[in-house]
Amino acid sequence: MDKKRIDPFNKMIYSRIPTLLWGILVYVAAMIFQFLTVSLSLSSLFFSGLFAIHLIFHWWSFYWFQKKPWIYFFIQGIVILLCVLAMPAASPVILIGLLPVLIAQSIGVYYHTLKIILTGLCFFVLFFLALILANDTDDLTVYI
Repeated sequence: MDKKRIDPFNKMIYSRIPTLLWGILVYVAAMIFQFLTVSLSLSSLFFSGLFAIHLIFHWWSFYWFQKKPWIYFFIQGIVILLCVLAMPAASPVILIGLLPVLIAQSIGVYYHTLKIILTGLCFFVLFFLALILANDTDDLTVYI
């Protein structure tokens, strides 16, 4: 009697699809925000490539980063920071749209409260760092 081998990738696909759709929604909103303030240029192409990397890492995260999930969160944080630097006018949309998703993913990956809190704090610091780098410090009070 052969037992069917359950592929964890197929089992997790139902949780990946809503996040993928959310990412596409954030991408479209970021492109609209950027287009309303500044015409699209080479930076939008760079942003599109980075965003594709972000979504690919999310889709394959179970296989690539199962043993060391902190590497996944670190790389995703860097990719999001680069996205913000490429599209500064859309920085609130990118940060508010993507960082909470990563924090929610950390809840599913880490089962220790301290690790989840530390991940959330790291992304909180990244949020303000990205806002300071992408905008003036005078605009920081608007986002707080």
